[in-house]
Amino acid sequence: YLFQTGLAGTIVSGFSTAIAAVYLSRIAKLHFSSNYAGFLAASLFLMNSSVIYMSIVPMMEAPFMMFFMMASFYALNWCYLYKSGNDNWLQYRNILKCALAISAATLTRYEAWFFPIGLILLILVVLLLGKKETWKRKVEAFVFIAAPYSLIGILVWIVYNGLIFRSPLLFFTGPYSAQA
Repeated sequence: YLFQTGLAGTIVSGFSTAIAAVYLSRIAKLHFSSNYAGFLAASLFLMNSSVIYMSIVPMMEAPFMMFFMMASFYALNWCYLYKSGNDNWLQYRNILKCALAISAATLTRYEAWFFPIGLILLILVVLLLGKKETWKRKVEAFVFIAAPYSLIGILVWIVYNGLIFRSPLLFFTGPYSAQA
């Protein structure tokens, strides 16, 4: 019944939109140090007509927004932790969570396939602008955590296409690609 009526996808989209609003609230709260700013950001997000539409329609945009908000929150949290010089273990956990959210986003939309590159560039820029004393060790640690885990989704997608359809690049050359 849920599949035939489309409610299964609507339920997933609704929960994804709610979680995206929570993470957007956390981003605003972290950035502005204000609960009010977090509430306002989440409220404006949830009142957007496009967001309302995407939370009702069973498509992959809502899970993509959720994973994007999660990755953004953990990347921003890592930047603040690195800047303040807080616990390295907490920094590594935030980068790992960001990379896993990016990996999940790469499984929802092709637009997310550029996110791993963006994450690595973000790490390099933050480290270049930061303290220089342990720069090489930190670059290696953060990039070697971020790169493999953020690329897992793309690798899974290519392996899946290779095993099931016998064409690893089917998304690029298949009947529904831009080339067709």
